[in-house]
Amino acid sequence: MQLFKNAALAAAIVLASASGSSAVNVDLSSKDTLGNASNKAIANLVSLYAAEKAAKKTSEGGWDQSSTSWFASGMAWGAVFDNSRFTGDRSQDAVAGEAILEATFGDTGDLLGGALKSIQEKLRGKWNDDIAWWALSMLSAADAYSSSQVIPGGKKTFLEVAQLTHSQITEQWSETTCGGGIYWSRDREAAKGAEYKSTITHGQTVFLSARLYKATKQQVYRQWGDTILNWLKAAGLLGADFSVYDGASSPCTQMDTKEWSYNAGMLLSGLSAMYDATNQQIYLQEAHNLLRASLPKFTKNNIIYEPLCERSAQLCGRDTPVFKPQYVKGLRELYRVTTDEAIKEQIRTVIDATATAAAANCGDDWWCSSVWEAAATPGRDFYDQYPTAELLVAAAAIHGGTATGDKGQGGLADMPASPSTNQSGSEQGENSAAFKAVKGNTGAFALLVALWYAVAPFL
Repeated sequence: MQLFKNAALAAAIVLASASGSSAVNVDLSSKDTLGNASNKAIANLVSLYAAEKAAKKTSEGGWDQSSTSWFASGMAWGAVFDNSRFTGDRSQDAVAGEAILEATFGDTGDLLGGALKSIQEKLRGKWNDDIAWWALSMLSAADAYSSSQVIPGGKKTFLEVAQLTHSQITEQWSETTCGGGIYWSRDREAAKGAEYKSTITHGQTVFLSARLYKATKQQVYRQWGDTILNWLKAAGLLGADFSVYDGASSPCTQMDTKEWSYNAGMLLSGLSAMYDATNQQIYLQEAHNLLRASLPKFTKNNIIYEPLCERSAQLCGRDTPVFKPQYVKGLRELYRVTTDEAIKEQIRTVIDATATAAAANCGDDWWCSSVWEAAATPGRDFYDQYPTAELLVAAAAIHGGTATGDKGQGGLADMPASPSTNQSGSEQGENSAAFKAVKGNTGAFALLVALWYAVAPFL
């Protein structure tokens, strides 16, 4: 068990809750304490989804889309399965599995809905980075269980849907602009961002490719990982000094040079996973170089923060709090594969300092705030809870945090093998009398499907 080098951190840290509730004693060197904190924070996050689902506000497997972006829900389900894998607590997995079943259209097993693909792309606005977050979460489910684990209630495995999503993303590679790269949007007629090639999409696809290569040993995935990394360097989005810029529009001289934590974090994850899958040192060396370049940019007093938000509040909005956790995950992934003790110590120092600061803004019931670098009051909403839940999962992974008490036993294994009769809003809509009445009229059916998916999240 790794103990802190700093004696002040090695002791139990008494964190006064900003909400005014009783103080909570947290010893980050205690596996049980850390594991239970991670599990409680995750359980709180999932309870928000359960409450919204009971109120019929959820759709497409995500939290209420009037207040939470669908892509962010994909991130959160990944945190649930990562927590299950690292701490052994499977108590929230069944909810996550049901959500993924809904997001992949049941037996269809496709985030883009099979025949509804154009509707999902154009009317529902599902872009390549959106579906990539969900695919990565499915690989987290496969890691927590097995590569042969079927999505409970569906027909396809988590791995198979992740493979399909990878194909759907990489089919968007185009050399007509920027000498290559994957489009951010799937809709070439979109009013905004149609030609933009975002770094986050590429970082996600490297991470996805590496994990699929490790799982399947199919060379096409390693080739995609290399192709994308090489293009990022050639396009200047991954600089020679390991600066990571946001993206580029046609022509590629129009580069967005803002540096966000999640872009660097996702490339840390991707490079670490490429090393893990291939055992080729070049990927690990580049991950180390990226760590050295990015830590000074995204930490202050060893606490992870989003510097662009501090410099200009106008740059940041509702979704920005989910960026920092992706940097946390990048540190976690590198920590897990590197054998360089100096690198491990750097990562531990940052994760420990950030977790300590974040926990100071949590109540003793582990409702937390997304603010880590300053004092803040805990919230009870997705954007406050998810970031610190993800951070605690990473801390548990690094320190070997384990759960005590009821761990939910079998998790996904406890779910029914056939689809539940408790249908999602979209499933209910597709099975309604109105849908059935117009199925014979192709044009009317297509229009009704389009209208349904346009309004379902707000019903």
